[in-house]
This record gives sequence, C-alpha cells and structure tokens, in this order.
Amino acid sequence: MPLAAKTAVLKDATIIQVGSPMELYHNPANLFGTGVLAAPLMNFIDVKVPGLAGDYATASNPALHQT
Repeated sequence: MPLAAKTAVLKDATIIQVGSPMELYHNPANLFGTGVLAAPLMNFIDVKVPGLAGDYATASNPALHQT
C-alpha cells in the first residue's frame, strides 16, 4: 500500500473511499474502512453507553463482563 499514489477501499463491489494510503489510514470514511486498514487488525463490538461524565463514558456489553 505505501507504494500506491491512490488506493480504493471496496465493499461488495462498491467503492467506499478513494485517496492516498495515508489519507485512508488517518481518515477512514466509515467503520469498514477502519477495519480494512487497521494495523494491527481490530475487532469491533456493539456496546451501550448508559453514562457520560466529562471525558469518560461507561460502556456495557455482556461480552465485557468477566465471570
């Protein structure tokens, strides 16, 4: 990817975003683009955010609970 002048992110045969590799890396158009270009690879989980306090958020998902 660093050798390319322009790169396209495609999903289901649809172009999601086009730009230089660094543009795509630093400013992905959506979560799909983030996952494709992430280094190291990332996993995403849905969470509920029941509370916000200044710069902090409380997140909840059954997968986050330890037994």
